[in-house]
Amino acid sequence: MSAEVGTWGAISAERLRWRRSTAGRLPVIGFAAACVEGLLYLAGSVRHDWAALTHWQILWVTGLGPISVGLLAGLLGRRERTARGGGAWWRPVSPLRAHLAQSAVLAVHAFALQLLVLVAALPFGWLDGLSFPGPLGTVAVLALVQWGASLVLLTVAHHLAVRFGLFAAVGFGLVWAIAGTLTAERGLWWLQPWSWSVRAALPLVGTHANGIPVAAGDPLATASPWPPVLLTVALAVPLAVLGGLARPHRHGGGGTERRARPVATVPTGRRPWRGGTGRALATSLRRTAVGPLLAATVLVVLASLVLWADPHATVQFVGLAVIPAGAALLPVLVWQATAPAWRSLAVRPAGPARLATALLALLGTAVAALVACTVLALVLAGMPPGRALAFGLLAGTTAAMLVCWHLFLVVRFGIGVTLGAAAVGLLGALVVGGSSLAYTLWPAAPWAWAATGTAGYRMLVCVPVSLLLTGILVPACRRAARRAAATAD
Repeated sequence: MSAEVGTWGAISAERLRWRRSTAGRLPVIGFAAACVEGLLYLAGSVRHDWAALTHWQILWVTGLGPISVGLLAGLLGRRERTARGGGAWWRPVSPLRAHLAQSAVLAVHAFALQLLVLVAALPFGWLDGLSFPGPLGTVAVLALVQWGASLVLLTVAHHLAVRFGLFAAVGFGLVWAIAGTLTAERGLWWLQPWSWSVRAALPLVGTHANGIPVAAGDPLATASPWPPVLLTVALAVPLAVLGGLARPHRHGGGGTERRARPVATVPTGRRPWRGGTGRALATSLRRTAVGPLLAATVLVVLASLVLWADPHATVQFVGLAVIPAGAALLPVLVWQATAPAWRSLAVRPAGPARLATALLALLGTAVAALVACTVLALVLAGMPPGRALAFGLLAGTTAAMLVCWHLFLVVRFGIGVTLGAAAVGLLGALVVGGSSLAYTLWPAAPWAWAATGTAGYRMLVCVPVSLLLTGILVPACRRAARRAAATAD
């Protein structure tokens, strides 16, 4: 019997498993978030100094940061569930030691993510003529504080991902971000772990949780960031140990037991059912989350019309939130259901390129149906038919472009990169489209074109450009599908 693997051996093995993984490349997504913050500073700040640039870091602290941490932990959990531990569950290593090794390597990557995002925004200040090197020390401390104050989120999201999958961890990160932003400046913030990462960052960023700068003399300006960090570490360590003790059994296959199902056979003398490629793909998606997502989207649009009783408010909501989020989730869910069998499907006479075309047609049909339902609801709510149809044209072309873009990303680079890029795009849509920045930055935020492209001549730009980009992305999706079929494991 082989000797049990030690702590450093478990950590070294875990480091090897991170190589070339989607989770291992996720910190690069932080560069995109830093670019968004830097561009918003250059175009949207009245003051141009290091304090103004640092203020834009609040977007990461209150929004993208917790979601990215949940995504990082979720990708690790998805890897464990898909590969059933990659053989590690059967190795001579204790479950607790293996779990703590995973947590340690995950924490290192989380720190790299925080550091890259916050430091990569500094070059935009240098381009603006600010002094070199700028607040490098403050930004490094902010990265350390954000990392330390998010360890509880990282630990819990890791456990949720192993138990329930990727979307559970990402959804938990989203809820954590919203709850933390709302409670960071409440009197009992120290009793609410979700508020600690935001609370710790506010004195360093120099703003309140809503992005308003902290006034001189405000107690928050001189508050110490370290008490929330210490509270987080004190809670994260026992949670990590408990997560290791509750780790699935080595022979449990991720905590679930899969029983063999009888294989359906075609009776002798009867021909099997034959349908088109698109119909076959649609049939394969019946028991996935695609149907509930489409139904929930229609219900959300109808609920917004009832809640606000203003079709124009619903147009903004659909253009800034529903389309950017739905155009990312729909391709991700479709590919998640299709990818495991992609290589076997691709050797059929249809071929991977034709299957990709069928997928795009299926997604396009879903988008067209949702847009038609939205236009009909707007007309019934009192919007003039001409304006409703114009919005439907703009929303349909924008959604088609974004769906093709995210399908290309998920097929070529994986779910993690796609969700990270979608989060950055959604943040840009909300910040640009929901503020006065839309007057100047609307061309740089295509995620928000369904809302910002309705004014003046903008539709004459957004619709043709969206169609052009869609025409470029469709062949790119077909090439990515052929590559996925050739390189699938």
